[in-house]
Amino acid sequence: MQIVAGYAEKGYRIQDVLAAAGLWICRIDDAIYANDAAGVLRVVADYDPLPDAKAARLAAVELELARRLAEPFAHGESGFQIDAASQARITAQGALAAASLANPDLVPWPADFQWIAADNRRVAMSAAAMLSFAAAAAAHVRGLAVAARTKKDAILALDTVAVVEAADPVAW
Repeated sequence: MQIVAGYAEKGYRIQDVLAAAGLWICRIDDAIYANDAAGVLRVVADYDPLPDAKAARLAAVELELARRLAEPFAHGESGFQIDAASQARITAQGALAAASLANPDLVPWPADFQWIAADNRRVAMSAAAMLSFAAAAAAHVRGLAVAARTKKDAILALDTVAVVEAADPVAW
């Protein structure tokens, strides 16, 4: 069966949408064929490619956020891991540092305390330095999260597939 028009301007994802509906199309020369032309035309008529384009760009922003969180966080003269597990350890140790500063008799700070940098060097830190490091790490992660959310909101506000696909998910 031949279909003369209708699907190409719906974007590259239309093939996936049709396949999910159990439909297929193929192009031979300048003609388009389908296993169920009427079914294809129904799906194509109802398909809006904009949400799929936005979902793809939002996923790209998430990948960029993950990439940035996998990079070492620069603090002082060292770089430190800032992945989710590292964030939890930094937060916990920052809380102990704050408690030690507030009540050193009850929560003594080890004189030989060190934090391991991303390059495996040991960096000596006082309680005050650890608290400052934890605050800087939290600000860094918060800044990345806010920047990613701002980029996602900008993508969600776009109104055409072409503009969405042109949006750079890395520039933020």
